[in-house]
Amino acid sequence: MCIKTVAYLNPRASLDLIDAYLRQGLSMRHFTIVGKDRSSILVGPGGEESLAFRHYRDYLARSRKISTGTLANYLTHVAIFIEFIYASSEIGIEPTSQNLEHIISLYENYLLFADESDDVLVRRIAEFTGRSHGCNSSSLSVIESALLHFLTLSDMLANSQGEDGLFSRYLPHMIQPVSQREAYRIRSVGWLGGLIRGGAKRKKTSQNRLFRATRLSGKTLGLAQKDENYAFPVSKIAELIMAPNLHRDRALYALLAASGIRSHEALQVKFPDVNLSKKTLKIVNPLNYELKGLTERECGALRYKGRSVEQAFLISPWSEIFFHEIEKYLSYESVKGVNHLFIFQILAGPHKGRPMFASDRSERIKQFRKRAEEIGVDLPKGVGLHSLRHAWGTYMLNDYPVTGGKGLQKSLVSQMMGHSSLSSTNVYAKHEEKEVLRIIQEGRDKIYK
Repeated sequence: MCIKTVAYLNPRASLDLIDAYLRQGLSMRHFTIVGKDRSSILVGPGGEESLAFRHYRDYLARSRKISTGTLANYLTHVAIFIEFIYASSEIGIEPTSQNLEHIISLYENYLLFADESDDVLVRRIAEFTGRSHGCNSSSLSVIESALLHFLTLSDMLANSQGEDGLFSRYLPHMIQPVSQREAYRIRSVGWLGGLIRGGAKRKKTSQNRLFRATRLSGKTLGLAQKDENYAFPVSKIAELIMAPNLHRDRALYALLAASGIRSHEALQVKFPDVNLSKKTLKIVNPLNYELKGLTERECGALRYKGRSVEQAFLISPWSEIFFHEIEKYLSYESVKGVNHLFIFQILAGPHKGRPMFASDRSERIKQFRKRAEEIGVDLPKGVGLHSLRHAWGTYMLNDYPVTGGKGLQKSLVSQMMGHSSLSSTNVYAKHEEKEVLRIIQEGRDKIYK
């Protein structure tokens, strides 16, 4: 593990940050995350910083497809993994390529069962780290994704330096080894520059699985059918839209309900993207526009996951409400004369007038959940604005009226939602069990009639 000793940190100065991470559920005995998101570092038991963690943080921060929330979650999972490797080493299990598969197997057991595991080594590690509670198996998909990124980067770094990657053997489909000549070139320009210029390359594949549970499932856990409670109830959307006092928030909620676009796509809508007279909306990569006027922090907060089409498909009655509320917002609430093109703005505080996409995401979710609760909607833990996208996708795929029945074709809904693959749209398909039971019962009724 790549760890280098640095100056000791002042624990008092970092207390609030550490407490914040502890409140989020990150409790480690030997390592501590200090700082937040793109400025966070991982401090080891002697006050040393983990450079592996720092490289991973920078790697994620450069990706426009990684949200702040995802970045924080991935960093948390990798920090826990680093502590596990440290603990394994302390009890005599060295992280070598010869026993990596065994370590990964132990780690899955460690995550799921902690100090209640039947494996004596896992129990010893859990006792060493103080892990007393296992996670739900549905969490493994996110953890696996975070670790695949981390292990891939670790080997890319090793390959760029002309060394054998520790994890290449376990990720044969992820890493393309570099030649001796490429390794020399990469070393000469620095590992980061070399990777950017196309040194060790990551292969695009979805075949890799770290954990036995995800391999047996045949697909990533967590991307299977979601509970219908994840979709905001359609019958309550009108009440939700009218719950806020601000026209801005009403317009935002109506836009999400009408279009099914992602919340960051809605918050990044710019004036050139909206035609108020024709009542149309485009979702455009924000990086295609000049970013003049944005601060470095705001530029870093921009996100774009990609779409097959720019056109947003708006459905009634939420589309009419959106255009009504957006005009009210622009007339009475928005700050005039700002130096950026983004429609949704922060309307109070020291950042008044700045783009709303750079505001505190957790606060936006908190306000959304509060308004949902006020109108009698109890959302599952962790569910926020995305529930409107889920409602849109579920409705369009299952209940949207069409000639001869209900529900649009999956391929069409996939395109409308900006999905890169049909598998993403499967999340919004309802279980067929109820429909099969209905057909069977209908047949029985006819027989006995």
